[in-house]
Amino acid sequence: MSIKMTGVNKAAILLLSLEPEVASRVFRALDESEIKDVSQAMATLGRVDPEIIKSVIIEFARDMNTSMSVIGNIHSTERFLRGVLGHDKVNVLLEDIRGPMGRNIWDKIGKMNPMLLVSFLKNEYPQTIALILTKMAPSHAAKILSLFNKETGFEILKRMMSMDTVKKDVIESIEKTLRTEFVTDSGSMQKYDNNHVVAEIFNYFGKQSEEKFMEMLVQYDEDAAGKIKRLMFKFKDILRIDPEGIQELIKVVDKATLTTALKDAPDEIYEIFMQNMSQRAYKLLVEEVEGLRSVRKKDIDDARSNIVKIAKDLINKGVIKMIYAEGDEEEEL
Repeated sequence: MSIKMTGVNKAAILLLSLEPEVASRVFRALDESEIKDVSQAMATLGRVDPEIIKSVIIEFARDMNTSMSVIGNIHSTERFLRGVLGHDKVNVLLEDIRGPMGRNIWDKIGKMNPMLLVSFLKNEYPQTIALILTKMAPSHAAKILSLFNKETGFEILKRMMSMDTVKKDVIESIEKTLRTEFVTDSGSMQKYDNNHVVAEIFNYFGKQSEEKFMEMLVQYDEDAAGKIKRLMFKFKDILRIDPEGIQELIKVVDKATLTTALKDAPDEIYEIFMQNMSQRAYKLLVEEVEGLRSVRKKDIDDARSNIVKIAKDLINKGVIKMIYAEGDEEEEL
């Protein structure tokens, strides 16, 4: 098998040629994404010709036996990783390597320029675009959806909300098309919680896009719009974050952003911060907010939107928790 001599493949060959004790020192210098890329390459190399190993070693100025060969497959990769990494981390990496072939393609799509994606997707059926967007991070999907004209964007939103179980062969067909036509070089069935997905996308819309699509959604299906609104996280929902979560939010949010967001905020919002800050820190915060003179409403909205996004990310990661009154739990839809 011909091996494309990319940098990651060379790294994989070299690391497979080393003793685990030596290779472990290299792995400790890599970040998680680099370990993932190298591990993926190691698992798919197959049998590597000795001459290729020799050229790689020479390139890295190593003195090794030129008759050596290595076999890169899932089993040798697992043995290697377990010799240099912790058990939990190895399991996560192996799950990723063994998992659906589409995981890497969705990672790549999720990092691409939104304008480039829209240019590629604009000729696809709305149903196909809807499926692709549900595979992305809500923040990225919101940017892409905002770039379509409002009629197309709303049609895609409707398809996302009505999407049912998606068969594996449909997903694999789209993955293959994306890989072949766009990127170049999931489980057996997948079911989406449609309203949660759409609500997450609304969380990442700018204020103008949120108002535009929500107005159209209300006209199209007022009941569905109500469900989306209830699932969306808004600035006032900070009041439902537990005390430890508020303290974590204060640590993460930029001070200037928090100051702007609190301008003209309701008293109860101030109170939740007062309860979770030292008296001195809270006094300084209030003084800085009061010191803001002419602040545009757009700047306040943007600052609050940024805090909402940060809070939602922390909630999704389980870092902070919400407090619900009895009978007020999140609706299962």
